[in-house]
Amino acid sequence: MSDPSHRVAVIADQLRALANNGLHFTDDPYQIERFHTVLSLAAELLSMVDQRAVDELRPIFP
Repeated sequence: MSDPSHRVAVIADQLRALANNGLHFTDDPYQIERFHTVLSLAAELLSMVDQRAVDELRPIFP
């Protein structure tokens, strides 16, 4: 992984952590949907710099 690729992977992981934290503390259905969208986008972002397909990465981003 080149340096920019590593940075993208780190950003995707930070988005995953923020979304999971948000899901832990909300009961609002709109916020829940929004955090799931962020998780999906983070998985897609990671798939751009990872050898694995986005469908293989989604389980990492529950």
